[in-house]
Amino acid sequence: MLAMAIGDGWHMNDSEIERYSMGRSTGAELDRCDEHLLICEPCRRQIEEADVFVRAMRQAAAPSQELP
Repeated sequence: MLAMAIGDGWHMNDSEIERYSMGRSTGAELDRCDEHLLICEPCRRQIEEADVFVRAMRQAAAPSQELP
């Protein structure tokens, strides 16, 4: 399958990147994305950017801890 990922020009789309960064990719999609990220620098950069955004959104949504 890795040879197919190298030769077919496939890249992760926005929905796949979002699911991957949020930890919601499963099964064949997760396997395909993991494998693709081993060889694709542009997709790895997109995942890194999405990860930063997801972390920021999770922090913003977390209950604030006020000091007494």
